[in-house]
Amino acid sequence: AAENGLCEPCYSSVPAPAPAPGPVPIPVPVSLSPSPSPSPSPPTVPSSERNALVVLYDNTDGPNWKNNENWLNGDPCSELWYGVECDSEGQHVELLQLNNNLLAGMIPSELGQLSKLTLLDLYLNQLSGMIPSELGQLSALSKLKLNYNQLNGSIPSEIGELSVLSNLLLDGNVLTGTLPSELGQLFAITILKLTDNQLTGTIPPEIGHLPILRSLYLNINQLTGTIPSELSQLPELYSLWLNRNTLTGTIPTVLGQLSALNSLYFNNNQLNGPIPSELGQLSKLVSLKLYDNQLNETIPLELGDMSKLSDLSLYDNQLIGTIPSELAQLSASLYLQTNELSGQVPDWICNVSIYDLTDNLFSCPLPSCCSAAENGLCEPCYSSVPAPAPAPGPVPIPVPVSLSPSPSPSPSPSPSPSPSPSPSPSPSP
Repeated sequence: AAENGLCEPCYSSVPAPAPAPGPVPIPVPVSLSPSPSPSPSPPTVPSSERNALVVLYDNTDGPNWKNNENWLNGDPCSELWYGVECDSEGQHVELLQLNNNLLAGMIPSELGQLSKLTLLDLYLNQLSGMIPSELGQLSALSKLKLNYNQLNGSIPSEIGELSVLSNLLLDGNVLTGTLPSELGQLFAITILKLTDNQLTGTIPPEIGHLPILRSLYLNINQLTGTIPSELSQLPELYSLWLNRNTLTGTIPTVLGQLSALNSLYFNNNQLNGPIPSELGQLSKLVSLKLYDNQLNETIPLELGDMSKLSDLSLYDNQLIGTIPSELAQLSASLYLQTNELSGQVPDWICNVSIYDLTDNLFSCPLPSCCSAAENGLCEPCYSSVPAPAPAPGPVPIPVPVSLSPSPSPSPSPSPSPSPSPSPSPSPSP
């Protein structure tokens, strides 16, 4: 058999005689290949990850979710739990997307065990309580969407440890406290949206260290202090919304360096001083909203250089001087009402599709298109500039003035003749 096998078989003893003829047995084929091993069990996620999901289900009223398909059945990956997506090997949870699904309750700290999670989307639910600091352990997390819930407490500083986070959306909650300076460590962040909370304190200058930040939304909070000049160091910034806070001080002139900026909203604050002429360098700006502040001085003629501008809202300030003729170059809506602008309203205003210049100190006559005979959007006008209001002092007592004609003076009476003097009596003897 080791060579050609042409003498095989051989026997160590004489073989037994052949059995009597009978039914020929059916040969049983024998495989020379090894027996297959039993099929391995499908891979499962670590127990810590499954447990984190179960705790989330229990904490947030899972039985009453809008969709809880397959939850708690077997393995989250192989059983395809609703809103859960795993890696290609089915060994780790990568996406947890349960937005608008009627989750009600608190976010469990156990979610920090989902070590491979790249997306956590719990947007538009009824979640309450604080944001767990353990979410700062999710080192692979790229997007964190907890917006439009009822979350309270402060923003954990541990969020700043999420080195690959690109989207942080916490808007539409009831968050309080100050903005952690650690947000300035989110070097991969492109969208930072904290709109519509109750955040207080100042804007950390560290936010100016985020090299690819495109959208910064801090509006509708209770932020105070000044606008950090460090925000001018955000080369990719597209949207800067700081409106509806209590910010004070002047607008930093260096913000004119934000060459990619599309929208700048500083309205509804307490900003003062001039509008920086450097804002005219924002050649890509589409919307500039500075209304409802305490800005003064004149409107910079350089604003006419913003060729893409479609909305210029400067109303409810204390701006003075005339309307620059350079604004005629814009194709923008002009909202300049309720200021202290003066001089003649230029005729080119009639070529602007949307405008409002009411409640200023313009001279008469007005262009026919915006006079009282038409839409009245430049009224009132004055034949002379009204005198400034007197300085506060004692209120003078008004002297009533009668509007009826004064009565004629009564004629003087004629003098009576003097009587003759009587003789003096003689002295008694």
